[in-house]
Amino acid sequence: MDSLAPNELRTYLQLELARRCSQNSRYSLRAFAQALHIEPSALSKILTGKRGISRRMFDQLADRLELDPALERQLRGNPFDHETPTAYRTLEIDHFHVVSDWYHCAILEATALDDFQGDPRWIAKKLKITVSEVNIAVERLVRLEMLSIDGKKWKDESGAVTTVGSAVTSVALRKMQKQILQMAVDAIEEVPAADRDHSSMTMAGDSRTLPAVNVLIRKFRRELCALLQSGERRDAVYNLGIALYPITASKPADLVRRK
Repeated sequence: MDSLAPNELRTYLQLELARRCSQNSRYSLRAFAQALHIEPSALSKILTGKRGISRRMFDQLADRLELDPALERQLRGNPFDHETPTAYRTLEIDHFHVVSDWYHCAILEATALDDFQGDPRWIAKKLKITVSEVNIAVERLVRLEMLSIDGKKWKDESGAVTTVGSAVTSVALRKMQKQILQMAVDAIEEVPAADRDHSSMTMAGDSRTLPAVNVLIRKFRRELCALLQSGERRDAVYNLGIALYPITASKPADLVRRK
């Protein structure tokens, strides 16, 4: 679990619920509430910020979550510690998850679909994720001003996803790339061949041409995106993953290490 700002038990609960949902597609807010021994309606209000967390409630939740003592102290916070403002740390966590969890960008793209409905249940069914994941992601996107909601009108305000520094971004991107690759594997079994394209090629070549190859791949991605968006309708959201990597050792020492 990522490090959190002081007094951010609500954020911790959101992350923990999202983690459990990602591990079990049938997991729900109701199941989480049952594990915490509180009413689902009360948990829902806590997660959406409509209800605060009293000292007594904090103690109960910390005990039922079996929090590590150090993390519990961090979440409880020090009211005199102003070095890392809670709002700033929350935005850091938000940025990390927008970059690292694929469904944030998918939700933004889904707003452009012809049949889009601003209903978490509709979005969850469309993207094959849980309603809890949708609610948490939507709140995060709104907080980052990447999504605006005015009644039934949802608008993607993201432009391009903003990152939060090379080290954090690197970890986040690795996490998302693993998710995308796993989804590609799943699609081989779950999506009809006519609705997808899985292909590969193994080739010998000159590694010094790699910079030019990378430019060509980026150009292809942009052109493919432009082609998909040139049609008269928007009826699906797609993932594109291109992987090019060496499968031979660059020098004898690498062969020794792999044995």
